[in-house]
Amino acid sequence: TTDDYFSRLDSTFFTLFQIMTLDAWADIAREVIEDTQWAWAPFVVFVTISGFIVVNLIIAVICDAVSALEDDVKAHITGGALEHAEEGSESEIDYDLREQLESMELQVDELHRVQEQTLHTLEYLTKQIHRNAMKKKRRQKKKPGEVAAARNLSRKSC
Repeated sequence: TTDDYFSRLDSTFFTLFQIMTLDAWADIAREVIEDTQWAWAPFVVFVTISGFIVVNLIIAVICDAVSALEDDVKAHITGGALEHAEEGSESEIDYDLREQLESMELQVDELHRVQEQTLHTLEYLTKQIHRNAMKKKRRQKKKPGEVAAARNLSRKSC
């Protein structure tokens, strides 16, 4: 080969690292395969195994970052109860949790009140729509009778 990829231990490790990162590994493989025909097998095996390992490492790093973000979000939602837990002060944690619970109860009560008010408003609007529809039907019933009366008057005058 033009470069001596595998003659010394340090150049072998560097070449394997280069192949593992998929940096011009095909060029190295082609040069070696020109000298040794069966050399394609170790290259394919090494690239496949190291490719899976590198991809799994990347996925592990991403999963770890997502998990850390979820922990931060959980700590933020619980109001930092995890930080207090490290201090070992259970009474402070209980007090903070009680405050949060009371706040949530007040919010639920407010939502319930708003829901009832919305329900009453919808019932009122439904009644108004029904009344308007009934008035409209009555007007429509009167109109055909008025038209017939007008026809009778016009016939009598002729």
